[in-house]
Amino acid sequence: MRILVLDGEHRSALAAIRALGKKGHQVFSGSQMKRTASGFSKYCKGSVRYSSPCNNRLQFIEDIKGHLKKLRIDVLLAMTDATMYRILQHENEIRKLVILPAVSFDQYKSASDKCYLMKMAQRLEVEYPRTEYFNNAEEALINKDRFNYPLVLKPRSSIIELNNNLVSCSVSIIDSPQKLHYVLTNRIYYKYPFMVQNLVKGEGMGVFVLCNNGEIKAYCAHKRIREKPPWGGVSVVSESMAPSKSVLNNASVLLKELNWNGVAMVEFKNDLSGNIPRLMEINARFWGSLQLSIDSGIDFPNLLVNMYCDPQFKHEHQIYNTRFRWLMGDLDNLIINFKRGNLKTRIKVFKSFIGEFMAGSKIEDFRYGDFKPFLWNLCTYCLKR
Repeated sequence: MRILVLDGEHRSALAAIRALGKKGHQVFSGSQMKRTASGFSKYCKGSVRYSSPCNNRLQFIEDIKGHLKKLRIDVLLAMTDATMYRILQHENEIRKLVILPAVSFDQYKSASDKCYLMKMAQRLEVEYPRTEYFNNAEEALINKDRFNYPLVLKPRSSIIELNNNLVSCSVSIIDSPQKLHYVLTNRIYYKYPFMVQNLVKGEGMGVFVLCNNGEIKAYCAHKRIREKPPWGGVSVVSESMAPSKSVLNNASVLLKELNWNGVAMVEFKNDLSGNIPRLMEINARFWGSLQLSIDSGIDFPNLLVNMYCDPQFKHEHQIYNTRFRWLMGDLDNLIINFKRGNLKTRIKVFKSFIGEFMAGSKIEDFRYGDFKPFLWNLCTYCLKR
């Protein structure tokens, strides 16, 4: 099949292109950028560019439709929230041209809406952090002196649409009423609904799934060993594992309620205060550490394509334990710790960084038979530094 993978500058796109290309598909990379790591992969048959999905919605859709027709694409994969949002916003047009292995726009928005998700978790008796909901910053500021700090500010979703533009939103850890006031009054997305949650201390765990009509067909999990930034973010060193029964059951309950079709990542954090896995969010798309899942034996890109193209597809489930490292992200983790930590912390993180080379970790984007993407990522990282 001829497959176009969007967001070629992202790690997940490279992982998908390699996995699909190895199975004999003709895979193309799309991006706003002229050159990307994905475009340098030997499994990429060609690269195309498109306008910004965030700031030029209509031209982005016209660009995508043009590429689909010109390249005679059979399947379209969007890898980030911005492209997924826009593609699904125009799903009626896109689905006439290609197979789009994704849920409806309404389902996508429901899963991505953290406020909606926490209320659903409460109804389904899935554990989640203590949460308060606010319609805007003014409502929260009235209550700033009664909050228990530190706390977590979470926008309703990772992107919101304002005046036809998509705005990225970020989670903030707040340690004082003064910082709360500053963040709420200086970030535009807090003019809209958001949550205040207790800070959960513990190990993060992501459950990666492929669903068909709300039923989990394939799954894998990972535990985070190091993150960027160090206090919580994307995983830079992680290990694959089979999820615990309770975590998998909770993910299953949520996805069944959403009647989910396709891939998703359900994120939990194991609360050390009671050893309870608490729901954090659902990423309604492919995840950054997709390569870890593939290396662990669960080839989600090919499973997704197979499921949408062959209703009778079957998958034999076996997870191989794999330790995984995003080298450039781990370098960022090291640099942040050196800037913020004391001498003891610096020595500790430096030993961990060097020791990782001896721990048998796979470097995410390095492959002996396809090394150009790694060289590109390394060069661009060094130039930015």
